[in-house]
Amino acid sequence: MIDAVVPNGSFLIGYALAGPLVGVTAALVVASVLVLIRVLRSERLRLIAMSFCGVLLQAALVLGTGEGRNFFLSWLVINAALLIVFAGSLVRGRPITVRIARRAGLPEAPDVHQRLTGYWLGLWALHLAVGVPLYLANQVVALGIAHFVLGLPALFALAVLSWRLLTRPAEPSPARHYREEVR
Repeated sequence: MIDAVVPNGSFLIGYALAGPLVGVTAALVVASVLVLIRVLRSERLRLIAMSFCGVLLQAALVLGTGEGRNFFLSWLVINAALLIVFAGSLVRGRPITVRIARRAGLPEAPDVHQRLTGYWLGLWALHLAVGVPLYLANQVVALGIAHFVLGLPALFALAVLSWRLLTRPAEPSPARHYREEVR
C-alpha cells in the first residue's frame, strides 16, 4: 500500500512546488528508499521490483513528454483494460469474478458474480469518467487526488463488499421458505 501511495504523493508535491522534473525526481528518490528498506527487510523481490518498475514507467512517461499528467497515464490505461475485460466477461455471460473467486476458494454463485462483476466494472468506469477529463484538462494535482481516492480506498471498500457477498450464507429461495413455514 505504501508503494502505491508514497511515490505518487511525492510526485504530486514535487510537481506542485516546482514542476514535472522535480516531481519525477521526488517519486524516484522515495521509491528507491522504499526498495532499499524492503530489501533490507528481506521482503519478496518480485513485489519490490514490480512496484519500482511501475514508478519507473510513470517517470519515463513524464520525462519522455515533459508533461506531468502522464505520470497517471498508466493508471488510465490499466483501468481501460480492466473495463474491457470485465465488460467482455459479462457480455459473454462468464463473469470474471467467478475465476478470481475460484482461485481464492470462494463460492461460485452465478447471480452473485453477475452483480460483483458489474460493481467492479462500475468502479473501472468511474475511474475513467473522473480521470480522463482531468487528464485531458491537464489537471495534474486533481488527477493525482482522484487516483488516490479512487485507488486504494475504493478498491478496499469494493473488495470488502465482494468478500461479504461471497461469504454470507445463501438465503433460502422463496419457495423453500414457504415449504418450511407450511410444515
